[in-house]
Amino acid sequence: MFTLKRRAVDYAEFTFNGWHSEARRNWAQEITVRKGNHPTIELAVVREMIEIIRKYEQGDFPWYSYRLRRTVTRSARLRDSAELEEFLMQEFFYNPRVAP
Repeated sequence: MFTLKRRAVDYAEFTFNGWHSEARRNWAQEITVRKGNHPTIELAVVREMIEIIRKYEQGDFPWYSYRLRRTVTRSARLRDSAELEEFLMQEFFYNPRVAP
């Protein structure tokens, strides 16, 4: 669904490959993110991803986690923003070889 392409201190790029599994594989949207007022570029990227998710989902949705190697249910509800941010930070930026 999302593929992180480049990341610097104040700039990142990722690809959005479509929301549903039936999305065509030859279609991809390049997204550029700037750090702006966010504390880190990682948080800026995750918040941009959440905005995209919320265009398609307003409640619970399935997410296949390559990190966990299984499908988990996440919430796109505004009240669950902190949990979704933390989950996506783990998904895209957690390095198990480095202590958290």
